[in-house]
Amino acid sequence: MSQPANTPRKPRRRWLLWVIGVLAACVLITTGVGLGGWLALRQRYADLEDTRDLDVRLAAEARSYLATRPAGALVIGVVKAERVAIFGFGALPDGTVPDGDTIYEIGSLSKVLTGATLAALVSTGDVSLADTLGGVIVPGASDYTRESVAPAVAIITLQQLVTHTSGLPRLPQGMTEDELISADPYAAYDEGRLWQDLAHAQLDTVPGTSYTYSNYGFGALGQALARRMDQTYVALVAERILTPLAMADTALELSADQQARLAPGMVLGTNAAAPNWNLNALAPAGGYKSTARDMTAFIAANLVAATGERGIDRALTESHTTLRTGWDATLAYGWNIQEQLWGQRVFWHNGGTGGYTSYMAIDFDNQAGIVILSNYGDAMAGSNDLDALGLVSLPLIARISLP
Repeated sequence: MSQPANTPRKPRRRWLLWVIGVLAACVLITTGVGLGGWLALRQRYADLEDTRDLDVRLAAEARSYLATRPAGALVIGVVKAERVAIFGFGALPDGTVPDGDTIYEIGSLSKVLTGATLAALVSTGDVSLADTLGGVIVPGASDYTRESVAPAVAIITLQQLVTHTSGLPRLPQGMTEDELISADPYAAYDEGRLWQDLAHAQLDTVPGTSYTYSNYGFGALGQALARRMDQTYVALVAERILTPLAMADTALELSADQQARLAPGMVLGTNAAAPNWNLNALAPAGGYKSTARDMTAFIAANLVAATGERGIDRALTESHTTLRTGWDATLAYGWNIQEQLWGQRVFWHNGGTGGYTSYMAIDFDNQAGIVILSNYGDAMAGSNDLDALGLVSLPLIARISLP
């Protein structure tokens, strides 16, 4: 039934606006930040004075993190106004302080490297974001008439894979319970099993409809791109990203020299040594090891990519493109994009394996970035302490200069 023309509308609109305002206030209160607190945070960030002691401030936060980690070896790398500084805290087993050449498992920071590789292939026209997984695996074949992947999986696009909207579950359905609880859970999950599982995979949601973080999806993405380019995943990432940026210490398999520089992983709470992980076919989701020196080089290249004309600059600039916006996640090529409560917009990701935790963020507006590498498996123990250290550091790297 239509509403009479003379029915007043303004009171209803005011009531609706009031309800929206109350709901918004409830959300802020529920998250522990009222409107006044939010405004205070923004003002505090805007008024943060440049005391030119970023190193001292980060050291204080690092000591707090290491207070409950007696075997901790923590490294923080900072890029600020084209300057790079790397700080080590704690100690390695031989008593030395970790530095920019100390190697750590970086876990899901690997997804940013996989995303950048996809961006490189998009920038050169080798693939399109609209390409389907089935079409990438077997170029030119019908997405519906092959046995290599299930029909529902075949029509998943590369954009859906890189934005965690593919509908694939977090982990492959073919992994056993014994594997998942083992010391090295992914070691036996090879490419053969990946393709076999994709041939029978059942999706949690319709592709493109919702966000579900998926290591499975990123594993499939990296391996499919490698198959399209007729290369191994390792060779493809090296060619497109690592070699152009001289990231020689970023690898899936370590040389003898690199193995000697690997910080031993630790289990949080027990302080026992943690086995290293081999992610095998799921390496695109979290298999890389790296150093603060390599990761700050990656950050620095991202910060200046928009001003360059090299192939790697075009690839990195493409990787910053927002591909998905939503209330639950805003995403680029492997990057989460988030505006902090105090108003700072950052591209970030974190990572965790059995014995290591990592965090990386870039603030393009302030030309600053940070990477934090720890030899404790916080994520596996349900701790978000390293993420908290990253969040505390974000306003500091934006407003405080290196000495």
